Amino acid sequence: MEIPKFYFEALGENHIKSIFHNPAIIEKKGIDIAMSDRSLFHKIARVLYRGLRVIYVSVIFYLVPFVVFFIQYMWAMAP
Repeated sequence: MEIPKFYFEALGENHIKSIFHNPAIIEKKGIDIAMSDRSLFHKIARVLYRGLRVIYVSVIFYLVPFVVFFIQYMWAMAP
């Protein structure tokens, strides 16, 4: 289990290694930024992201399990 750690530590000096040792500080998250502070592009992107996220969550977490149960039910009822 230590092999990836040994490999990572054996790497020379590079930017990714310095970031992993000293992670960036997140000052504001996306939800903390008011819509009035965003540019037009970022407003459209945020609305599009939220819409696609709602569709994704609805399909993956709610629709798919019911479809699987329905398919199993139909399969069991088949002659």
